[in-house]
Amino acid sequence: MLPKKNRLNKKLFDETFRKSRTYHSDSLYLKLSELEEKDDIKFAFVVPTKTSKKAAERNKLRRQGYNTINKYLDDIKKGYVVIFFIKKDILEKKYKDFEKEIVLLLKKANILNKENPTI
Repeated sequence: MLPKKNRLNKKLFDETFRKSRTYHSDSLYLKLSELEEKDDIKFAFVVPTKTSKKAAERNKLRRQGYNTINKYLDDIKKGYVVIFFIKKDILEKKYKDFEKEIVLLLKKANILNKENPTI
């Protein structure tokens, strides 16, 4: 699980949602905003009810997302707020594909320090 200091709170979520850049992939999209504290980074995963009616499936996707971010936390540039929105297509994919899409979006957003992280 991702450390609490790296998770996003509600106030910052609303602020980020309004003024952010968006990056898309097949099964997710990412909203990115700069953080005032340049030595910190915050993440959130949003899994709408539209994606899955079952809370257990939505929570599993959220946990998998946080787990992936935790793996690459040292390779991600600091000073950003990152929100991932998960689309319905993800349910048909395996965890490895989900992980690859997260890394792909981080590269698109240009916040991944390593050029080719091992997946």
